[in-house]
Amino acid sequence: MPPPSLHAEGWRQGSLIRENMSVHYLDLHEGTVVDRSEQCDLWLLATQDCDLAQTPRTNTTRQFELRPVLPRTNDDKLDGLRSRTILVKDDLVLRSDSKKLTLTARALNSLKEKREDDVDEDRRVQIKTWLGLRYDRPAVPEQFVPFGERLKKTFIDDLPYEYVGVVRDAWIYFEDDHTARLFVILYDAQKHRAQSVRDWVDDVIGNLNDEGLVVRERQVEGPDRTPLSILQTYYGLGVAELSNDEPRGEEGY
Repeated sequence: MPPPSLHAEGWRQGSLIRENMSVHYLDLHEGTVVDRSEQCDLWLLATQDCDLAQTPRTNTTRQFELRPVLPRTNDDKLDGLRSRTILVKDDLVLRSDSKKLTLTARALNSLKEKREDDVDEDRRVQIKTWLGLRYDRPAVPEQFVPFGERLKKTFIDDLPYEYVGVVRDAWIYFEDDHTARLFVILYDAQKHRAQSVRDWVDDVIGNLNDEGLVVRERQVEGPDRTPLSILQTYYGLGVAELSNDEPRGEEGY
C-alpha cells in the first residue's frame, strides 16, 4: 500500500506553519552576485490541493511552495483591483512579491506538528481565490481603476437583494477607460434565473450609458458555461472585493 498523500495528512493550500526558517536569494552587491537570506517564523502553503493529494508524504523530488506571512505595514495597501496583498488573519498579510521557500514533500510533512489550522474556511477560500487569480497577476492599469471601481459598486456592492445568492461574480474586460465588456457568473443552482439577471443588467447598462460609461457586450451564464478565456483575460470584481482596504485590525471581508 502506498504511503498517505500530503492531503491525507491534513495539508491544504492555505495551511500555516509556525517555524523559524530562512529563504535564500541572489542579489547584486558592488558588482558581485551574493547570496542573501531572510527569516520568517510564519509561513503559508501556496501549493494547490490537487498537488498535495497526488504526492505521497515521503516524496523527495517534488517541491512545495511556502510564502512568508508578515505583519501588515502602512505600505500594504489592500485596495481592491490594484491589490498585491491579502489579509490572512488578524493583522498578518501575504504579499504576491515575497520570496519563495520550497520544500520536498518529506521535509514539509516533518513540520506537521508545527502546522496551525486556525484560518477559518471562508478566509481560506478567499486566499485560494486570490492565489489563483491575483498571484503575480499584472495590476489593472491605473487609467482603468476609476471605471473598475464604479463597476464594482454597481454590480457587487449595490447588488439588489433579490439577486444576492444568485449572482456569484461579475468579470470585466477593459477596452479603454470608459468602455468594457461584462461577463456575469451565476451560482449553479440559479442558472434558471439568467434571463431575469440579464434584464437587470441591461437596465444598469442603460444608466451607465447616461454617465458616459459603455458596456458594449454582456453575458450572463452559470459556471459550466464560463469559458476559461474569461478567467484568464478578464478581472473579477468580486475577487477584487476580497482585498478592499479597511481600518487596521478589522476583518475587511
